[in-house]
Amino acid sequence: ADYFYARSRLHLTMRQTGPALADLNESLRLDPMLAEARLRRAQLHATLSNRRDAQADLMHLDASLPESSGLRADMAQLHLGLGQATEALRQFDFWVTTHQKDVRLADALNSRCWTRARLNIELPLALRDCQRAIDLVDTSAAYRDSLGWTYLRMGDAARAKKAFDGA
Repeated sequence: ADYFYARSRLHLTMRQTGPALADLNESLRLDPMLAEARLRRAQLHATLSNRRDAQADLMHLDASLPESSGLRADMAQLHLGLGQATEALRQFDFWVTTHQKDVRLADALNSRCWTRARLNIELPLALRDCQRAIDLVDTSAAYRDSLGWTYLRMGDAARAKKAFDGA
């Protein structure tokens, strides 16, 4: 299973989606619990506009992985790409809670902030996430941009302008 998964990554690098998908399918036939291969297959299905199969793989991962799995941040990003913001937030919540020292924490916080701001929900939580992301990486224009949009959603134009100027 591991070798088919490795070969699928090579096929993907060479933009050979058909052989990559065949190898991912074989890898998961041999070891249905190979989570990295299942996530990669879900990403490939999404790229190929096969939402149903992408969602099936994501559902399988959600049911089989511990809440602390490092793959949950990638699952969240994939859910965002599929337009499933509520499920993306759920996956981000699992990941952020258990990865406070991870190098990707600032990006995950920003993604969670931006998702909430875009949906105009849980704005105090969005604000906290944006501020934490900036505290971790204060040079990111994207984080300050998300902060600006969050302030706009909250009706605070002065702070929004300051955040946008900082970006």
